[in-house]
Amino acid sequence: MLGKAHPVLAVVAPPRLARFRERLGLTEDDPIEADFTGWSKLVLLTSRHAVLFPRDHTQVEALGRDVEALRAVEPLGLPCVPVVREVWEDPAISAYPVVVLDRMPGRPLDQLVEDMPAAELGDLFEELGTLAAGWHAVDPARVPTLPRRSSLDAASLLVQELGLDPDDAARAGRALERARSLDPVLVHGDLHEGQLLVTPEAPHRLSAILDWQTARIDHPFVEFDLGEWGTALWRGHRAGFAELRRRAWEAYALARGLPDDLGAVFEWHHACAHARKVLGIDRFPVEHGPEVIGTPDEARAAVRHALAGLPE
Repeated sequence: MLGKAHPVLAVVAPPRLARFRERLGLTEDDPIEADFTGWSKLVLLTSRHAVLFPRDHTQVEALGRDVEALRAVEPLGLPCVPVVREVWEDPAISAYPVVVLDRMPGRPLDQLVEDMPAAELGDLFEELGTLAAGWHAVDPARVPTLPRRSSLDAASLLVQELGLDPDDAARAGRALERARSLDPVLVHGDLHEGQLLVTPEAPHRLSAILDWQTARIDHPFVEFDLGEWGTALWRGHRAGFAELRRRAWEAYALARGLPDDLGAVFEWHHACAHARKVLGIDRFPVEHGPEVIGTPDEARAAVRHALAGLPE
């Protein structure tokens, strides 16, 4: 039985709770947990299911993107990706659509990442790169309603924004063209430590990749933008971002059979993305001081270093 103050009752009103339990095959003694930390959804958890409710009417579309992406990925049989079991259109439970997923095991990475050894975290990034290669294989035609974006366009502006000299500007132009040789793919679009579950005991391994409501068709590089990650990773591992990206990309490129020269182009792209955020052209999702993200001069130097590493 749920107490009168149980958070579940903020999502499913008492008169509707019996119907909710019935549809999930729950008895009155089966526990239900609540997770209200997400930006766009409220989640109720049973021993077997995660049940997703949009926070309000403005988030119904986002929940639909979540379902569309997960259903497109499901035939691949990738580990760590939740499976959609049902979508309820049931006013006896909610005025909005409700999505029932398999509950995924594991512990949130954001509780562990700050203190994880760098080598262990690198292993996890290799896992992530290999898995991303799997869902990037989805034919974009299978997800016709997902948004389309061209995230490479911002990198082309850095010639003016950083005042690159003619030689560096020419190298940047060649790198951009090389990056554009990769076709757009289905990206999760918001990978960070709050979206990943890992096995509870060290060495930690990925057990779930959650929250696909930001899925879209975009350039594959954007899947590994550590600028989108949260406070814990930045505090614990900022100095190692290039190495973490390298390990993710090399595992990804191996799985997709991509040429070796793209690794340097990949790092150049992310040096550009970081520079745009440090310079205030773009916005960090989480506010950090220069002791964590570095200074504008350091960001410019990283872009030039990445340019110098590009193949001729």
